[in-house]
Formats: sequence, structure tokens, C-alpha cells
Amino acid sequence: MASMGKLVCTLVAGGAMIAAGIMPAWTPFSHWKWWLFSVAMLAFLALVGQLILQRLEDKRENLEQAEQREVIKKLATFIERMEPTNFSGEGKSLGHRHTRDSAYAPEGRSSDDPLIYLEIQSPTEGTFRRTPFVLKNHGKSPAHNVAIQPFKLCRKPVTFPTVGAIPVGERLSVVPTVADGGAMIEHDIFYWLTKDWDGNGELVGEWPVSVSIKYGDPLNQKQFETTMTLVFFPIAYMMNEKHSSPFKQDRAVYEIRNIHHRTVDSQTTA
Repeated sequence: MASMGKLVCTLVAGGAMIAAGIMPAWTPFSHWKWWLFSVAMLAFLALVGQLILQRLEDKRENLEQAEQREVIKKLATFIERMEPTNFSGEGKSLGHRHTRDSAYAPEGRSSDDPLIYLEIQSPTEGTFRRTPFVLKNHGKSPAHNVAIQPFKLCRKPVTFPTVGAIPVGERLSVVPTVADGGAMIEHDIFYWLTKDWDGNGELVGEWPVSVSIKYGDPLNQKQFETTMTLVFFPIAYMMNEKHSSPFKQDRAVYEIRNIHHRTVDSQTTA
């Protein structure tokens, strides 16, 4: 809009100068002073308008640059605070930080009960990427009918198959499926976490998702639930994905927080 206004003012000022130049050929000498004054005023107003519009445009550009600098500053601060995290486990686990619960056997649980924790592996290579969720039994008895409860990303349900049993000290993986996600990306949880974060419209460094896992003991007499917060670090993930990025490092891309284990009424899990 400002550019169009500047163009109009420029054309008016130019037209005024041209009119002043050809005025002697078309105007009687007795009218020269009046025409000269009119043309001069028109040119003056056009130039003043052009200067005002230029100043407004400069102010807008300065505001945009200030906003961009603020975003870059926040992003740089966020990057500086992120600690590089080495890959652990079998060499296939995606870089992460894992925070366990403070109470090992709360709410009626005994130390002999199964105890399930969660970890996410890095996406498999290929056209149809998959991000397996690894279920680990750190308890002292097998866990049966282990099921990660559905949650939503981008308003689409994310579901998981149920694992029949996880022996003590063992780990088994399940692959998430995003409903109507498309064959190429329906199993890539980090794609959907990134898209869910991007739809927020704000630059935030963490994107939390509540996750619940339900399971039972070998005799199916007790039912348990483990709840946690899966905190996704989208900026770290995108930097890890871009190999040419100057910030490329094996950074943590998610963290499991607020882990709580509890015994639940078997009727609520039916």
C-alpha cells in the first residue's frame, strides 16, 4: 500500500514538473503566476506525501526487523540452553532425557509388581518411516496386555497394538499408527509431533503430550497404569534432521517427565 502511494506521489510530482515546463507554450502570460503557484503547490504536496509514506514504510520495516531479531534471539537462547546428548542403549535409541518417578511403588503397588517404562527409537530409514515405541519392564514380574492408550495429534487419533506379555527385564516395541495419516507417514510419530507443534503458531521449544500405559499382572488380578508426559523438542529434532545445519549435533529430541505408576480398579480398564 505504501509503495503504491509513493508511486502516485512520484507521478503527481513528475506531472507537475512537466506542466511547469510546458506552461509557457499553452498559458497566457497574465495567468502564469497563478498556474505556477498551483503547479508548485501540487508538486510540494506530492513530495511531502512521498516523504511521509517513505517514513511510514521505513518504520514498518524497522518493526519487522526488530521482531525478526527478537525471534532469532529467542531461538539462539534456546539453542544455547540445550545440552548435547549422546545416543544410548543399543545405539538405535533416539537421543532423549529420561526422568523417572520419585516413588518406586506408590498407591498400593508392591515391589513384586510389573513396572513399565517408555522409550522411543529413532525413525527407520526408507520411504515408509516408522518410529517404534519401546516398552520396558523394570518390575519383578511379567506385565500382561500392555497397551499404550490412544492420544491425538493434529486432531487425529494415534493408536498402538497391545502387547500380550513383557517378561521381567525385557523390552518390546510397538509402532504407532496415525488415523488417516497416509501410508508414507502414518507410522512416523515425530512427523506428526512436528506438524502438531507447527500448527500452534508460536515458537516454543517444548511440545508436551500426555501418555498413558495400562497393563496387568500375570494372574490378571491387579491392573496398573503408568502415566507420563512425552515432551518433544521440535527445534532440536529439525536441526538433527538437517545434516547441513551448523547446529548439527546429537541433541535430545524428547524427554519423558512426570512418570507416575498406580494400581487401578480392574473395572475401569475393561
